[in-house]
Amino acid sequence: MTEDELRDLLHGAAGRGGVALLDDDTAVDAVVETAATQRRRRTAVLAVAACLALIAVTVPTVWPSGRTAPDREVASASAAVLEWPVRGSLADDTAALEAVRGLDWSEPLWAPAIENRRVAYLGDVEGSRRALVVGRTDVSGAVTGQWFTGAPGADPATLVAEGAVERLEDAASASHVAAPGDVLVVLTAPDDAVELSPRVEVGADGSVARDFAPVETDDGVAVTGVDRPTVHGSAGLYRVLRDGAVVESRPVPVSFGGEHVWDPPLLAPLDPAGEEPVPEAVDLALQGCWRRPG
Repeated sequence: MTEDELRDLLHGAAGRGGVALLDDDTAVDAVVETAATQRRRRTAVLAVAACLALIAVTVPTVWPSGRTAPDREVASASAAVLEWPVRGSLADDTAALEAVRGLDWSEPLWAPAIENRRVAYLGDVEGSRRALVVGRTDVSGAVTGQWFTGAPGADPATLVAEGAVERLEDAASASHVAAPGDVLVVLTAPDDAVELSPRVEVGADGSVARDFAPVETDDGVAVTGVDRPTVHGSAGLYRVLRDGAVVESRPVPVSFGGEHVWDPPLLAPLDPAGEEPVPEAVDLALQGCWRRPG
């Protein structure tokens, strides 16, 4: 007797005013048989799952294209950032590049050996001199990057690490905002384009959307002004385009030591006849918008 047959018999008995269709011994036998069947099914399912797990471990992963998926070491070996040319106003200053390669990183454990480092950017932008140094670490083989900043025209040897070390092996861009937090630098491959959305736009009906505008890019370097971050972070979002297709989208990074705007802006009611908004409600709504990544 199957579980379904047992259920039908029990339901039938219940529908006939309690007239039992099974005696005690038959009912016990049916329950025992049903339990045994369930145990056999569970055992079979576990056996199949174990076989699938073994196959997943022993057989290489195959991508939809049919080629074998590369492991992490192979994938990171082709990190695009390591192939980028040096950009910036000091890209041809050999002594300056060598000085920046030897600077101390903010997180020594993630810093590549000096001989494994290369400079991806070194030059002046509005209000600061910046450098990006990248390389592969000895321990994990991860590709990491560190931004350095100083005053405009500063000796490259005096630049200091700003912000955390970034993992860049899978990145299509590297970006940085220095204090006071209103000039964004985005590095990409030389032929890529950059677009920027300053903030989320909230419609009268409560819908949210973003408008992106192209940023002037020269040899894969985009420099543009951005709104200073709030205490909740930056509302900006930029994206990288390659051959017209978006390959990466990232929040505008927040500067370290920048001046933060702590109070939300005052908003005028969309309905002139409506009541003034509750400040706490406006604050909570703006926090949600600022934290929304896209």
